[in-house]
Amino acid sequence: MILSRKPLSIAKTLAGRRQGSMEKAEVRMQKSECRMKKSEVRSRNAEVGMQNAEVRRQNAEVRNSEVGMQNAEVRRS
Repeated sequence: MILSRKPLSIAKTLAGRRQGSMEKAEVRMQKSECRMKKSEVRSRNAEVGMQNAEVRRQNAEVRNSEVGMQNAEVRRS
């Protein structure tokens, strides 16, 4: 029964619980920050992926035009 406990041990128990809840809050904040960072990285990756696709398209366009010019030269000769 709680009444049989000494007041000091009750205070220690409450302090321990408070410490534990503070640690849990800290962990929750860290997890939240981690989720935000992951979200930022994903959006940056998507942006870079779109840029890569654009560069690939441009490269293909240049390659095709070069091949077209070579074909035209071959036809002329």
